[in-house]
Amino acid sequence: MQMPLRNRTLDLYQPDASFLGVVAFAVGATTSVKLGVVGELFLGEILLPLLAVGIVFFSSEWKLLGQRPFLAMCLAFAVMLLGYMISDLTNGTRPDQYLRGWGRVLLVFTDFIAYYVVYAKDRRLFWWLILGMATGSAAYLFATHVPLDRWKLGYAGPVTLVLLALSYFLPGRFKALPVLAAALVSVWLDFRSFGVICLVVASYLWLVSGRRGLPKSRPGTIAKFLLAGVSVLLLANWMLAATADKQSMERRDQSNGVRRAGIEVGLLAIEQSPLIGYGSWSENGELSRLYRKLLEKYGGDESEERLLGSNGFGPHSQILQAWVEGGILGAFFFFFLLYQLASVGSWIMFKRQPDLVSPILVFYLIDTGWNALMSPFAGIHRFDIGIGAAILVVGAIERRRGRRAVALTFGQFRQVIEPSTPRVM
Repeated sequence: MQMPLRNRTLDLYQPDASFLGVVAFAVGATTSVKLGVVGELFLGEILLPLLAVGIVFFSSEWKLLGQRPFLAMCLAFAVMLLGYMISDLTNGTRPDQYLRGWGRVLLVFTDFIAYYVVYAKDRRLFWWLILGMATGSAAYLFATHVPLDRWKLGYAGPVTLVLLALSYFLPGRFKALPVLAAALVSVWLDFRSFGVICLVVASYLWLVSGRRGLPKSRPGTIAKFLLAGVSVLLLANWMLAATADKQSMERRDQSNGVRRAGIEVGLLAIEQSPLIGYGSWSENGELSRLYRKLLEKYGGDESEERLLGSNGFGPHSQILQAWVEGGILGAFFFFFLLYQLASVGSWIMFKRQPDLVSPILVFYLIDTGWNALMSPFAGIHRFDIGIGAAILVVGAIERRRGRRAVALTFGQFRQVIEPSTPRVM
């Protein structure tokens, strides 16, 4: 006997173990596996596009590729690649260098498309993909004998993402506690920026997981977030003061020295050539010598010198690095990304109703903004850029269509399935 319509419900937001979910988890687990090729290529960067092609082709999701926010982000990538090409050809960059530079841009682009297709298709697939990335990264670190106490640039990201994904299963405000613990550990182990990001996400979970959730009015929502922001700043300041021993202060000074030297040299390079960049993996004897002098002046980590080579220099900022390498056109993508972050990101934070992926979205939005300003445009950051761009594109589509998630608070995830509604995987 067929059940009455009022009882035919399906939890659209619960991460069920569907076939595609298992595949997404498995593909995500490969994103930390490095391949022995020129430059730094990860196995996941080959499998992610294949997963996206499979979803589009076999599920007939061609409409995903025609959405205006998606096409706008693709155009931003195209402008960045054009900037790199013009700068490399103008400066006579060696083929082995500019091919690596162009390849990096194309890999970020294909990563973005893959994450966008997965997330736009079904947010539960995106949940499985991120969980696979996190557990796979932790397993890869352990298998390659990275010590468990290597938190900064090691286990911090994978462990925290696992906690964020699994927070769905915790009741109420208990969802915030594991992320708060990750924040405390991060600051204690001198990963300050990551610890503050976790504090912000923990405060978000605390607010939206309460009995009444967020206020319905925008002013009320912003007021609660501002209050939470002040609390985060006070708590972060207390944690930094509590961990300010001599050894940690030396490490912080070295880290700050690298960023300060890189930003100063980057700004000088842009001032000297604002329109045309210096080319992929920029080399300039004068700027390189200045960079090393500033590293010595500010007490930066000397290992940066060895990584950059004899004539290399590099701003410790994605937007500055893209501008230095690819000129103003090369930086266009990151300007567009920051604009979308301010516009769509605020909608996701303040207006989008929370669901199982909300903690992951908030984490990557904050992480994307920080990395654009304070992290290099290289290596594993390619995945973070692609994820951040995909989240913003899907958010823009949701906002344009006036979509709202069903749940007002975590735990209320049910929606009546009408006969005309297509079945969700």
